[in-house]
Amino acid sequence: MSASLTVAARVEGAHVMLIRPHAKTMTETYQGLWTPSIMCLSNRKVFGNAFKQLKMDGGRFMTEAGYRNAESGKWIARPSQCMPSPVHVSSLDPRQPALFFVRESKLIDILQDQIEKSDNVEVVNDSYVVSFEEEEKYIKTVITQNEERYSCDHLIVADGKFSPCRALLNAHSPLHYRGYRVTRGLTSRNVTGNTSFQSWGKGTRFATVPVGRDSNIWFYTNSEEECPESLDPSTDHIYGENALRSIKDATFHDPIGEIIADTVTSTVHAQSALESFGSIYDSKKSNVYFVGDAARTLDPILAVGAGLAIEDGFDVANTISSSSGQRNKASMDRESRIRRLRFLSNLSQFSGQMNSSLLISIRDMLCTANTNLTSKMFDSFMSSSVRLTSDEVTLFRRG
Repeated sequence: MSASLTVAARVEGAHVMLIRPHAKTMTETYQGLWTPSIMCLSNRKVFGNAFKQLKMDGGRFMTEAGYRNAESGKWIARPSQCMPSPVHVSSLDPRQPALFFVRESKLIDILQDQIEKSDNVEVVNDSYVVSFEEEEKYIKTVITQNEERYSCDHLIVADGKFSPCRALLNAHSPLHYRGYRVTRGLTSRNVTGNTSFQSWGKGTRFATVPVGRDSNIWFYTNSEEECPESLDPSTDHIYGENALRSIKDATFHDPIGEIIADTVTSTVHAQSALESFGSIYDSKKSNVYFVGDAARTLDPILAVGAGLAIEDGFDVANTISSSSGQRNKASMDRESRIRRLRFLSNLSQFSGQMNSSLLISIRDMLCTANTNLTSKMFDSFMSSSVRLTSDEVTLFRRG
């Protein structure tokens, strides 16, 4: 949906076809937006007053953060200072990490509103698309199961990590199981004040962030080496009480038990952690673009999925709008940043979800031996994952 917002706002004189997922079961949840996507949303030329609307809806910056031992609760690593919480995005340092949590339903409403305002964007659900017609490396027509035909100058595929349209286009980006499942939920009240943390246990991770006006969102991962029998999206998700079962028997420090007890059951869902890594540009079709999870899927506990989709849309719209139709340097810089983010994602998983008690003891001992050094490493880890180049900063601000 983020791609459709950007395209609707930026592209003039081009007929754009957007393919998105069919309606799915929605649970109340929040999405995290890091510095790059915050800057995208605050570009009024492209996104209007989207950032202001999200702030008024209770959007909230994460401030105090750190890593803890899952059983003792002892802090393993903390930043040297609180993360920024700017009142105005103009005061945000684009080279420093900031994380802004917003209601997913509100974000979707804002993006959907932009689609409806556009005269040159048509939307079709992925479940209805059966084939495409190609002409000299360009997709010219989208054909649905009802034999309806849609002509397009540009095709944007935003149909999620399972992306049926990728298969139809022979642009395969295979999904790989990461060896664990992730469960998330939302509490009925704020249990931790301003503090966010991630706790590292034996084969498990737990993270929580205060969001909105009076809630905590939390994430829990547990190792399951055996790959699920099916990666079918219709069977991979588990909701409600069934999804809570995996965490209720886990041993964690306070106040994690309190967080779970205060969780609204209807907000809980679990799924397999999957990974894919492709490009937003189709090397075989010159006018086809993939955005969000259809382009690549990263660790779900990093809170990067929605933000990367927004950046994708910004990137695609600028490419389509440019006189040459070619990618700019900022776009290529962004791909390098995403590769760096993927590496840090794997490092985070290895560090936080060890299955060896010996390795866990060594890790905690090394981290707590020099807290000043550990804080600097934490700062470096966070900033390197979102650091923007000067070309990216210029593009995001100018639009």
